[in-house]
Amino acid sequence: MSGMIANVPPTQGDDMTWQEHYILAADGTFVKTRDYNDEQIVATGVYELVKLEDGDYLRLAHKSHNEIIGNCGNSPEEYLRFEISNSLVGTWWACDGPGLFYERTQ
Repeated sequence: MSGMIANVPPTQGDDMTWQEHYILAADGTFVKTRDYNDEQIVATGVYELVKLEDGDYLRLAHKSHNEIIGNCGNSPEEYLRFEISNSLVGTWWACDGPGLFYERTQ
């Protein structure tokens, strides 16, 4: 996770304020979990691969609004961009949200 605050280095792994995971199922559904302060927040929905002008993305359509949706608007969806390194990058930081980088764990 990185941010726009000067002199604050990126954090990763267990040093982060929260831990977040996506589980993508073969049937096109997903579960997103965030562990924060001994609480787990869960969001679910469907995903699809989309090609936009600047690259390939994973579009996550959440079933309902949820505080862990990381986007620049009020819609219940997120976009994660595929990077060359095979990681996913959240687009939330385009509007001063944190820069979130996701790596495959399994």
